[in-house]
Amino acid sequence: MLYLIGVGLSNYDVTMEGLEACRRCKQLYAEAYTSNLTEEKLKDLSKILEKEIDQLGRTDLEENAKILINQAAKEDIGLLINGDPLIATTHKTLLMEASASGVGTKVIHSTSILSVSMGESGLDFYRIGPVCTIANWSEHYHPISFYETIKGNMDHNLHSIMLLDYDYERQSTMPIEKVAFILSEAEEHYKKKIISEDTKFLVLNNIGTENGKIKLYTFAKLKTAKIKGMNTIILLAKLSNLEEEWISKIEKA
Repeated sequence: MLYLIGVGLSNYDVTMEGLEACRRCKQLYAEAYTSNLTEEKLKDLSKILEKEIDQLGRTDLEENAKILINQAAKEDIGLLINGDPLIATTHKTLLMEASASGVGTKVIHSTSILSVSMGESGLDFYRIGPVCTIANWSEHYHPISFYETIKGNMDHNLHSIMLLDYDYERQSTMPIEKVAFILSEAEEHYKKKIISEDTKFLVLNNIGTENGKIKLYTFAKLKTAKIKGMNTIILLAKLSNLEEEWISKIEKA
């Protein structure tokens, strides 16, 4: 049996079902390249479970997944995943490959960056549009198609949750100043007047942890913001009275 076990965002978000599954497993692995599963969190989990947890890299899951699946065919193994297991496409692919090989699977959910962002931001759930990702640029790869998503959302007066690429080496999301640069380049390309100096964003910093913070920025201020850690940003459409009151309360906290 292959268990995909979500461990949430904070150090203590694992559900009782998740802990019980971990204890049943003969071997536990942790996947830390798609999100920030820290050494501290792994040590805490290992101590609670009284079990060793081996870390897997991108190659282990994307190119050598068959090895993991073959092991799961013989004994119960668990893959610990920060947040919720089924947010990343990689984990869905692993599940489908395991099922195709006749290996039993079980997913144990936990808090995710999406559920926490929607809740903590105070925005109306029904006014949040399709989610998009701002991906890291490389020398020959400059993706800006996320702009089409936020344009569609703004046309319908919907807020846009924008996930930021995770940098495994830095153990943080893309720097905010780089995000602002990419947003500027996307606006320059599409010229739909979605992003201006006065455009408002919520920055959710280390949200879902004990150090979580939320702050409102105009784009002008976002461009010079120095915000370390794990960040998610929300491009705001027109706020309702309740949303405006909630965000005002956050600002004063």
